[in-house]
Amino acid sequence: MTSLRPSSFDLGIQSDAPLSTHPHMAYVRLFMNQPRTDGLSSKEEFDTLIEIEKFIEVNLCGDGVCYVGRNTSGGCRDFYFYVSTADYWQGKVDRVLSVFKNYKYETDTREDAGWSTYLNFLLPGKVDRQRIENRRVCEALERHGDKLTTEREIDHWSYFQSPEAVDAYLSEVAADGFQAPGFRLVTASVAPIVQAALVASIVIGVSAPRPSRFHEIDD
Repeated sequence: MTSLRPSSFDLGIQSDAPLSTHPHMAYVRLFMNQPRTDGLSSKEEFDTLIEIEKFIEVNLCGDGVCYVGRNTSGGCRDFYFYVSTADYWQGKVDRVLSVFKNYKYETDTREDAGWSTYLNFLLPGKVDRQRIENRRVCEALERHGDKLTTEREIDHWSYFQSPEAVDAYLSEVAADGFQAPGFRLVTASVAPIVQAALVASIVIGVSAPRPSRFHEIDD
């Protein structure tokens, strides 16, 4: 991602958002001790940050607190929540993070009954959703013993309004190593659509293990 804003978010709660019982957005901003030069998290600090996140989720969530995701940028890791009441939030956070004395943090709340932070900031767009689906495919292959290093053909399906549009498209993508075995005319509800199959021989990149509940976007 060019924005250097890797995120982790709870996609499962999207169908229920916004929850009228949780009208306040709350956040905890953790200042990383060993960020990379671009402001993202480093390998050296990765395990500690995951430990802190798990500790926060276990000890801060529940009882009117819903954890919806995190964002990493500018040397900080921000954890986002929706809460039923903003009362006593600061005290709750102070008690939980008192365990991690080597880390500085700040926290606050604001009214957000429409869950705009979750819906408009944390949730991914179409491209990032495709990345998530691609990672799921890679993880499924890995579970079945695929090392993801063998070159293979991948089929891509595209739809066009005319054979002429297909010819123009194929001329453009041929330079990127795609091959087209042909195209055929299929019937659509409104107008004929030309379906073209493109084949590319690629090596799938290895994906790192990810938490099962939260979905992540990487740069």
